[in-house]
Amino acid sequence: MQGQTIRSANHHPKRGRPLDEQDSEPPSRVRVIHPASEVQNLKDRIAALIEDKKSLRLQCDTEIIALKREHAQNIQEHEAEIALLKERQLQGVFHERNYDIDMARLKLEHAKELADRRDEHSQEIAFLKEQHAQSVSSDMKKFNEAIETLAEKYANEVRETQTSHDHQVAAMQDKGEQELNALKDMHEHELTVLNEGHEQAVLLTRAKHDQMVNTLNQEHNKRQVELETNIGFLERRLSASQASISRTRMNCVISSLCLSR
Repeated sequence: MQGQTIRSANHHPKRGRPLDEQDSEPPSRVRVIHPASEVQNLKDRIAALIEDKKSLRLQCDTEIIALKREHAQNIQEHEAEIALLKERQLQGVFHERNYDIDMARLKLEHAKELADRRDEHSQEIAFLKEQHAQSVSSDMKKFNEAIETLAEKYANEVRETQTSHDHQVAAMQDKGEQELNALKDMHEHELTVLNEGHEQAVLLTRAKHDQMVNTLNQEHNKRQVELETNIGFLERRLSASQASISRTRMNCVISSLCLSR
């Protein structure tokens, strides 16, 4: 449909000159439809949406990695405190009562910090999920609005072209049956060309829309799987940390009993 020129209504298909040239009437204005810019704008917007998705994915991955590092650092700090407490007990710096008090305090602090960290992780994961869902919804809304705008512009151009053709047919009716038949044939041919070009443009736009929707769905599914994998990994790390802390507590209790005996 790009670059399609609608011939003047008073142009004779065989003689190649206006039929009303003897009347010295100016020829009708030539109308050229250029939808290529609209299609390119739609492509640019789709590319921008894809770049936004990539940026959001990179940001989510970076935040998850930072949470993992912070969690591992907290576990190492607690293990270091427990090891230091054991060493100081073995050296006889603290009495048994002070050791029990410090151990109880350390357990309470560790339990509170572990609960706070678990809540923070849950909130971070929920925020990332919500942010991803909002991004997908916003991208789909922008894409649908762009498709509707482009379809409306195409429909307006078709209506304007149809109206122009109707006026030309009405103006040529009083010039004779032969000119009217020639104009009808030319009009039908041009209308067929316009309809074919419009159908091709609609099919192309629909195919691109379907491809974009499939791409967004694939990215969404992939991101969902990655989030579920990261959540499972964090839960396993948390379980492992709790198990390690339980073993450390048991060892401390056993050591305390041995020392008391």
